[in-house]
Amino acid sequence: MSESLRALVATSRSLFEVDVASGDRRVIDEGHGLYPGITWDERHYFVAARWYPPFTPTSRIERPRLLIFDAELKLLDRMEFPLIAGGLHQIIYRDGLIYCSCSREDRYVVGYGRSWEAWYPSPDPQHHDRDTHHFNSIWIDGAAPEGERLFILGHNNGPSDVWELTYPRREVVRKFRAGRAAHNVWREDDGSVALCNSRGGQIETVDGRVLCETGGFPRGVAVGGGYKLVGISSVANRSNRWLTSGALQVYDADWRLVKRIELGRCGQVNEVRLLTEDSAHHGMAPPAAGVRPSDVWTSAAASSSGA
Repeated sequence: MSESLRALVATSRSLFEVDVASGDRRVIDEGHGLYPGITWDERHYFVAARWYPPFTPTSRIERPRLLIFDAELKLLDRMEFPLIAGGLHQIIYRDGLIYCSCSREDRYVVGYGRSWEAWYPSPDPQHHDRDTHHFNSIWIDGAAPEGERLFILGHNNGPSDVWELTYPRREVVRKFRAGRAAHNVWREDDGSVALCNSRGGQIETVDGRVLCETGGFPRGVAVGGGYKLVGISSVANRSNRWLTSGALQVYDADWRLVKRIELGRCGQVNEVRLLTEDSAHHGMAPPAAGVRPSDVWTSAAASSSGA
């Protein structure tokens, strides 16, 4: 295993940087409530945060923010979204835009800097602005044989669906019923589309093929450097997840367990991103050390970071 293989891990309580080889970890940020998503562009890291008041992990009074970090993972500021972003989940940067899953409004908040808009995947307006599909994940496949494809996941609070759409037009192509209380979506080397069947405690494909029995509650997947990383948490209801313990399980390319890294009482593991070209993310290398942040973000955050 490469000694330089590192990952960012977002949990109910903290944002960690983890050395995959040694298992050592350091806290990058805490105190912003639940951390459900991580992404980056060429200059910045972006982390979604629910930001509850202290000791009050409830969705009724969360204050969703986009945390902006420089290339050295130092917090620059926190940006308040200019529109409702309830139930923040996975986020991804692609082609100049950040897509933020917002399960409570059944939509994605899409934008960059000060410019943001709402995108509702469902064409049925009765689904909008309510927790209908509980969209929690997003991934864009730039190498699909049919042309670029966008995949989103409807958790549905039970039997789940993966939606396949065209990209960048975002037109629905088909849907797959797969998993229960599922999270994450990516493509395996053999071309199959995979997900975390979180309630079932396993990794599987949309056609029902089980790739790995993880146990626990799998959520958060990173693929790169010859390894596959999965966040594993104790099974708990939403109100108690912040009190649970988490771990990072490391697998080889064939889903054989290599090691387990205990993360302690960090709450649920929500997201895992390898600090390399992670094919379960957007495939971009992280910001190079020393690169300066853009004024687009320092000005946007400064104008909207109120408590």
